[in-house]
Amino acid sequence: MNQTIGCILLAAGQSRRFGGDKRHARLTSGTTLLEASIERYRCVFDELILVLRPNESGPKSPQVFVIQAKDAALGMGHSLAAGAREARIRSWSGVFVALADMPFVSATTLATLKQTLQDRLETAQPTAIVQPVFRASDGSDQPGHPVGFSADLLPEFEALQGDSGAREVVRRHAHRRVVVHVADPGVLLDVDRPDQLPRPP
Repeated sequence: MNQTIGCILLAAGQSRRFGGDKRHARLTSGTTLLEASIERYRCVFDELILVLRPNESGPKSPQVFVIQAKDAALGMGHSLAAGAREARIRSWSGVFVALADMPFVSATTLATLKQTLQDRLETAQPTAIVQPVFRASDGSDQPGHPVGFSADLLPEFEALQGDSGAREVVRRHAHRRVVVHVADPGVLLDVDRPDQLPRPP
């Protein structure tokens, strides 16, 4: 059975802690934070939904579908709901939710997460959630991103509002969560402030 497993890339935040539009901040590679994130997730997932603010445009690519979340300023929940509606329209079998300020997850990790969700879907398991977990130096397990969901959960995402995000859905279906242990700190690395950007060697 053909499965379309896509990724919703949330890029409609306000970047308040960064002090400017962090999406256009340059990495050491010369690409912007947003460009790096798009390329990282586009290379692994079957399709990519890029959620932007109203009246913004994104890259022209047959694999990237750009939508504007008209209520993005009201919180992440509205952006995620807009992305979920588009994923349902496109009949995705599974969806990963990723943040545009997290381009440091390795492609190998993303491929492993995608395969885990695909395997779950192919065995007709009800309501699957797949989440990477990184073991820190102190021995603690830290859940990371992106998180994958079976398509039957999309209606719950479409109902999100305010700052409610994927965490609320994970909490409601915790007994269905599949943990994937990874040795990739990129699942935890986001950029909230300029000093968190990689520095040239």
